[in-house]
Amino acid sequence: MRIYRRGSIWWIDYYEQTRKRIQESSHSPYRRDAEQLLALRKSDVIRGIHKAPVKITLEEFGKRYMVHAKVNKRSWLRDEQMLEHLKKSSGAKDNSRTLPPSKLKDTSCIGGGPFPARR
Repeated sequence: MRIYRRGSIWWIDYYEQTRKRIQESSHSPYRRDAEQLLALRKSDVIRGIHKAPVKITLEEFGKRYMVHAKVNKRSWLRDEQMLEHLKKSSGAKDNSRTLPPSKLKDTSCIGGGPFPARR
């Protein structure tokens, strides 16, 4: 586990419990902020609550979002149309994005999606 600088930004380097190496930016030009972030990540790994970011494709994200939208939004048809336009414009490229695990909760139950319901 170490702290190093790239340009003017400090980064941290640590290993999770599965011995996978994680490099993360502190988004700060101050070493002290990076030290605090590393201490936080160390404690998360020790307690077993650290979750690595998840890669998800646009298509998979769209499916999960539409399950939520149909239950919680009145304008879900517009969202469906916009999603189709996004799929067409993105083509057949690999459109995987990295999302934090907190945004990918189970959407199988009614009203319990990864997005808060607007009421």
